[in-house]
Amino acid sequence: MVRTKPGRTARLVCLVAAAVSFSLLAAGCSRKIENEGTGKTAAGQAAPKASTVRGANGMYWSGAFRVGPYRECVWDYENGLEPFKNSSTDPNIDSTFNPQVTVSRRGLTARIVGVLSDATMARFGGSLERVVEAYPYLTPVAYTAVHKVKPEDVSKSEKARLQNPGGEVLETQVLRMPANSVMIIYPVSIAAAGYNTAAGNWTVLLKQRAKPTNSIGAFGNFPFLLYTTAGHALHGPITGDRTADLWGLRRGKVSHGCNRMEGEHVIELSVLLGCPARGDQGRCTAANENVVVMEEFDHFPDPAIPDHQTGIIADFAEIYRGWVVPDVQGYPRETASRLPLSLWLGENVLKLEQSRNKAWSQVPDELGSRTQFSIDQGAARVREFRSWDDRVTSQSAEKRPYIGARNCRG
Repeated sequence: MVRTKPGRTARLVCLVAAAVSFSLLAAGCSRKIENEGTGKTAAGQAAPKASTVRGANGMYWSGAFRVGPYRECVWDYENGLEPFKNSSTDPNIDSTFNPQVTVSRRGLTARIVGVLSDATMARFGGSLERVVEAYPYLTPVAYTAVHKVKPEDVSKSEKARLQNPGGEVLETQVLRMPANSVMIIYPVSIAAAGYNTAAGNWTVLLKQRAKPTNSIGAFGNFPFLLYTTAGHALHGPITGDRTADLWGLRRGKVSHGCNRMEGEHVIELSVLLGCPARGDQGRCTAANENVVVMEEFDHFPDPAIPDHQTGIIADFAEIYRGWVVPDVQGYPRETASRLPLSLWLGENVLKLEQSRNKAWSQVPDELGSRTQFSIDQGAARVREFRSWDDRVTSQSAEKRPYIGARNCRG
């Protein structure tokens, strides 16, 4: 976490200072606390490796959730999606439907929901089916869930936040989304023991397309998406494997507070939020997107079910009838961050709390299911959604998206 200098509040740094101050604020959320660059997991096991294929013009694309080379490069998002619709650039869309990111600390997931741009739809003749064929990790959605959570006060010290944790859901609203809305589930990491990924309903404060490596961490020129005045952000993986020459996310409790993402994932996310596809060209659009950081596992209306109740959802029977909890298909977790076995039942379901005003922190990690509280008999199914790497399965005539690397150093 960033330590605010005496006499200068984080709010002043974020809301008043120039872009240089933003850079200083964002610098310190990921210190080198876990075998950076060794390719080792917390248990000391070798990180999963993948083949790296040299593409046209010396550029790379990778498999098995990795991007390379393991150096600081200019990263280009090739053959990808255009930015989602946003009221700041498109007067025809209501701000209610601006892109929204929901991060689950327990689930180690980040869910982004947004409306495909007119440019993307035009490229595929107005056919959402053709878009999904080309980008098979997209899930069309007619409804989405927006969670309001108990916030953690980032004006207080990290120690104080850990002593008074929040993040449990206070209220959930279901929105009926416009046509051509889609969802992507990305894997993420969260704060290591003793540090805090601040829960709350935040707004993106700064979008930086390329964050250079510095003395704080190996940011690798991947995007940096700042969402709290204390320096919390979504950014690149920090870690990698020099033997395989690949960057790679450790999906677990590893950071000093930020949400680490795979390089290709955070690049795509930054573009969907309005940053340029080319890593060294142009500027990102004004920041106004919402980021929810929740302690609970994320849950939302099952996209496979055509009709859902809208508005504030207070009835767990509704969740039981047709909601899902997301995970990412085939994506590994570190041993200490697996889905607790006590949450899994015979039908691959996950029980949720009936009274949502209880702090998750009061439940031991090994339980996870909040059995000491009143639990509804209903349950939401765990659904594994397809990953970005599933682009290689596309049967579309459209070229597959990949990450290009230029001007690498280090």
